[in-house]
Amino acid sequence: MKLMKTMQSGQLSGDLGGCYLLDVRTPGEYAGVHIEGAELMPLGEMEVERVKGAMGGRRCVVVCQSGMRARKAAEQLEAAGVEAVVLEGGMAAWEQKGLPVVRGEGGGLPLQRQVFLVIGAMVLAGVGMSWWVDPRWLGLSVFAGCGLIVAGATGFCGLALVMAKMPWNRVKPAGAGAGCASGSCCS
Repeated sequence: MKLMKTMQSGQLSGDLGGCYLLDVRTPGEYAGVHIEGAELMPLGEMEVERVKGAMGGRRCVVVCQSGMRARKAAEQLEAAGVEAVVLEGGMAAWEQKGLPVVRGEGGGLPLQRQVFLVIGAMVLAGVGMSWWVDPRWLGLSVFAGCGLIVAGATGFCGLALVMAKMPWNRVKPAGAGAGCASGSCCS
């Protein structure tokens, strides 16, 4: 496997002109906040041929919330012969550096926080049900813990894939733009 190039969001100085900026987060996350000019194509719905067509000869910069989904998308793109650059640290790092963003209405909770809430609820429910109903309910907490271990060790979170398909994460964002403005490091 080829090593993927990464960019520090600070190196970009908020100017991604000349790049094709691909946002692989959920529609809800995108609706809440995104980089101007980013095109939304959630990881689970990403079509390599569509990305190739939209790039128009520009460099592809892939962004997600923290970088994990962007790396998976970049791996898929590179397997198809498309050079992809991962915006290291994702939207979290971009916002932390105070770089410009477009804020939408609502957007709900980021996918990662939704996963944290569900896992926490599963652990509490398992412990509570094992205390008050039947000790075998503790298996629910064990299952949640094993899922966290797998996610931490491999970067794959099955629950995140399921949560991304939930109706509240399928919001159609207004103004899902095409590409970036011109004149920067990606020209």
